[in-house]
Amino acid sequence: VDLIHAHVAFPGGYIAAKLASEFKLPYVLTEQMSPFPFYIFLDKQDLLQDRLINAYKNAKYNIAITDGLANEMRKYEIPRIKVIPNMIDQDHFKIHSSSQKNKQFTFFSLGRIVHQKGFDILLKAFARVLKKRNAILRIGGDGEQKFEYLKISETLGINEQVIWLGSLDRDQTLKEFQNCDAFVLASRHESMGIVIAEAMACGKPVICTRCGGPEFIFDHDAGFLVNRENEPELVEAMIKMIDNSRNFSPAVIRNSFEKKFSVPKVADQIMVVYKQALS
Repeated sequence: VDLIHAHVAFPGGYIAAKLASEFKLPYVLTEQMSPFPFYIFLDKQDLLQDRLINAYKNAKYNIAITDGLANEMRKYEIPRIKVIPNMIDQDHFKIHSSSQKNKQFTFFSLGRIVHQKGFDILLKAFARVLKKRNAILRIGGDGEQKFEYLKISETLGINEQVIWLGSLDRDQTLKEFQNCDAFVLASRHESMGIVIAEAMACGKPVICTRCGGPEFIFDHDAGFLVNRENEPELVEAMIKMIDNSRNFSPAVIRNSFEKKFSVPKVADQIMVVYKQALS
């Protein structure tokens, strides 16, 4: 082993710093926390705890997966920051060779069913969309607030238009991306929003929120960006998507993905950092 690459300051970076010290090895650290930093890593003065400070201070480079995360890290005077996104398997997530048209416009959303992901906002917005347009919302994922959100869906009277898919494996996720008309993510905060890149890899237009990460990876040729926790904006974007989805080119969206998130593109950037860390 010539170099250690750890992910997230604790426990990964903390362990990497210990191993690097013992075996005289350099290491780099990729940070992905959202929101940054988790409150459990702050002391009583709202400063980073020593175990994180040491992990960042001793790393040859600290990699942030978006410019937004890098900006948050700089507020804590974390040194030697590089911005490199997470890579997506471009051979797995791809445009379907023969996609068929849905009878009803179909939105797909994917994530842990927790407060952070904003499914409560999405459900309320979707209920308002249904007063003006016909559509289906398919939601993948599981989490501790699923039953709460099922109740919201029932209260809003949209149970027949919302399909809860539960946890999905990679192949099931690919199928949902390929078969939807558009992807929507209403998160309250994201360090990157990797599912946005996966949707783009499949050539699908997206609606996402300005919540820390998506606004830095989003391409306006790929859909609409709205403010987080802004239900009226989300409603407007979803209606615009239903009415104008044909104006988005799957090939253009896929090309934007390949330039930013494909394995060759990201791996090249990581190799540059490795060489610099070893020099």
